[in-house]
Amino acid sequence: MASKTSVSRKIKNRNSGKHVPTVDTTQARSNMEVLRMCLKDLGWKEYGSGSSADADIYWNSATFQQGNRNYTSTSARVNKFPGMCDLMRKTNLTRSLNVMRMLFPDEFDFYPKTWFLPEQREQFQDDADSIHKKDRRRHRPLTTFIVKPSDGSEGAGIYLIQDPTHCNVPNRPHIVQEYIDRPLLMNGLKFDIRIYVLILKLDPLEVLLYDEGLVRFATVSYQPPSNKNLHEAFMHLTNYSLNKRSATYKHALDEKQTDASKRKLSIVWSQLGQLFSKNEIEQTKEMIKELVNKTILAILPELRVQYASELPITRKQNRCFQVSNNSSGANV
Repeated sequence: MASKTSVSRKIKNRNSGKHVPTVDTTQARSNMEVLRMCLKDLGWKEYGSGSSADADIYWNSATFQQGNRNYTSTSARVNKFPGMCDLMRKTNLTRSLNVMRMLFPDEFDFYPKTWFLPEQREQFQDDADSIHKKDRRRHRPLTTFIVKPSDGSEGAGIYLIQDPTHCNVPNRPHIVQEYIDRPLLMNGLKFDIRIYVLILKLDPLEVLLYDEGLVRFATVSYQPPSNKNLHEAFMHLTNYSLNKRSATYKHALDEKQTDASKRKLSIVWSQLGQLFSKNEIEQTKEMIKELVNKTILAILPELRVQYASELPITRKQNRCFQVSNNSSGANV
């Protein structure tokens, strides 16, 4: 896996000739503000609604199929892979990881035991009862579980339980995982790391990991889960969309602020460097790279099938790319 620190500078140098890359933004929607900032920085041209010319890149905010365009008749690139949205739903991603865990159990042990609801409701309840019996025999706190909607985002619909009978989900797919109840804390707060990865090509596979990232903090001091605090979202969840409503949320006044509830990853690496050795920090970074590589390898076969199905004639032309992100540090 390669690493990029100054992507915009490299792209500018590569495109220093006469042709100015053009980006169709008619389907950018929620990405529009950030996308326009990037286009301005790169010196690229925006094609908005009403433009009849073909762009070099078509930018969709959600999926490859967005806007019902026919991409087989153009040589442009699209910022989404066919099928990626479905593959990255929590149930589908976990199923792909489970297949790899069956084949390579020692290599794919980086995520918690997971159940799929509603189809595995009875199995989950039986397994949870068995886990709690072991907890009682060993005189340790009861294992906590975290419930998440498969297609959810921004922390919506996530909750913690200890009693497996309290897992009330409708027909909407959910996953349940063993909750990591002894997380690494900074200043008593739980946090996660948001990693940004660019999948540039599928064949041959080329993946770039951006050196910078975001770190999101909870806003209530962490305590081990108990019946008294299972409902404390500001304590157990790190999602920005939730914690920004907390009375103790700290907005960053500048990008170098060291106590904000959302910080640059480089700042947090420096802070962690005061707690751990340089070697331990480097080992952690390498582990993150391995996690990214293994996750992409788990979905790669199906992703290639989806690509060949949607763009059969152009499958060797690397017509798509995608920036993906994931959060490491919570139950991801």
